[in-house]
Amino acid sequence: MLLFPLLLWKFFDVDQQSLRPWDEGLYMWRARLFLDQNEAWAPFAQAHHKTPGHYWIVALSMRLLGVSV
Repeated sequence: MLLFPLLLWKFFDVDQQSLRPWDEGLYMWRARLFLDQNEAWAPFAQAHHKTPGHYWIVALSMRLLGVSV
């Protein structure tokens, strides 16, 4: 019973949230740089704002499954 108002509020707030985040392509692009440059341990000249773990996982899936772009 207490959960219903929260679910109702989230339903009407759906227009404020993106169904496709704008940065998904950016994550793919950075992971592809890992594969193209073979520098996954030192991915960029300058330190980046995120740890490369997510990019390693995406790059590994690209290596195993291929890139369809």
